[in-house]
Amino acid sequence: MVGEGVGDVLQIFVGSGEVKGLLQTIKIVKLADESIPVIKIIEEGAEASGIAEDAAKAGVSEAPSFIVSEGGTVFPVPKGATGPIPATSGKGFQFIEGAGGNGLNPKVTGFRLMDPVTTGKYQYPGGYGSYFNKVGQTINPLTGQTIAPSNPWWHIPAK
Repeated sequence: MVGEGVGDVLQIFVGSGEVKGLLQTIKIVKLADESIPVIKIIEEGAEASGIAEDAAKAGVSEAPSFIVSEGGTVFPVPKGATGPIPATSGKGFQFIEGAGGNGLNPKVTGFRLMDPVTTGKYQYPGGYGSYFNKVGQTINPLTGQTIAPSNPWWHIPAK
């Protein structure tokens, strides 16, 4: 049995182009006895789809068309991607193995939404998103071009 989290790291809203409104709320939490983020899904009304059930069972599901940060920043998710799964660093989550769609260049295969950063030279109090290609390089989500860390598309601030 999964226990309650020590604290919410991030709350997002997810939706599909096929469904109007919110499907579900996903909270990333850290368990008292674990250091790996665990996905806790809370269904919002009868409109919630099988995405919530699948993710609850396996921890991974077919990704929604988009996610919205707690502050209202909308991030498209690559079509056909799976997730959310923990980011490699453990400081956020990601959707992987997609391919364009939802306004994204076909070279976009994944998206990461990282936890807030409140210390250091580059701070993102609402977290930040970034898009990547099949080999893991950060890319511009509109052009599919690989980009340098100095490019504004490298870390897209979330509110």
